[in-house]
Amino acid sequence: MTVFLIIWYCTLNMTAFLAYGLDKLKARYNLWRIPERFLLGLAVFGGAAGAFTGADCSIIKQAEKKGTSR
Repeated sequence: MTVFLIIWYCTLNMTAFLAYGLDKLKARYNLWRIPERFLLGLAVFGGAAGAFTGADCSIIKQAEKKGTSR
């Protein structure tokens, strides 16, 4: 049971990280974005660490690209 929960947690966090990154990429190119309820659902059901990290990494990359700091 413990192994299942660890795998569940890791998978959900990786999925949330990738989903937030993909959403930011789509926003940059004005494409159809991932629904917010899906992104928040991933965070609520165990992927909060991946969601926060994915959102934060995307913001940092944009700030560095523009030459400004957060």
